Amino acid sequence: DARDVVASEYSWLRRSGIETGSFDDFLIDFVKGTSNPWGAWGDHIEFWLNSSSARSGRLHLVKFEDLRSDTEGVFMRALEFLDAPSSRELVGMAIENNSLHRMRAKEDSARERGWRERARADIRFINTGSVAGWQEKLKPYQARLIEDRFGDALKRLGYL
Repeated sequence: DARDVVASEYSWLRRSGIETGSFDDFLIDFVKGTSNPWGAWGDHIEFWLNSSSARSGRLHLVKFEDLRSDTEGVFMRALEFLDAPSSRELVGMAIENNSLHRMRAKEDSARERGWRERARADIRFINTGSVAGWQEKLKPYQARLIEDRFGDALKRLGYL
């Protein structure tokens, strides 16, 4: 969901020291497709949804919301799509080892070892892990700007 992506990307770029401006200024860059080297979110989504890989069944879409609501099922389906060996036991261990709590502990440990020393310590890389957190973070006019710009892609993904 682009509304969650914009908040996450802004936080990540601020943490990295790349973004120093206001969220509103960043939002304008985000909808123009100039906030990162990969271009606009909607163009990226549309590229993949319209790709030959998607048309031939060689694209497996994983949405963050699905990953949060059915982590094991999403992983099992991804492994099946990749025709990779899978076991519920191993997937369960991977999920447990990468829970929000464990990921934050890994982040803290990496910081103690000097990883990304220039990164701002007051902004976490591993954020809240919330679904639809944009509803609390974005003002209505900010959400509308994103919806107006990326409405087609948001609809295709079932967000609107």
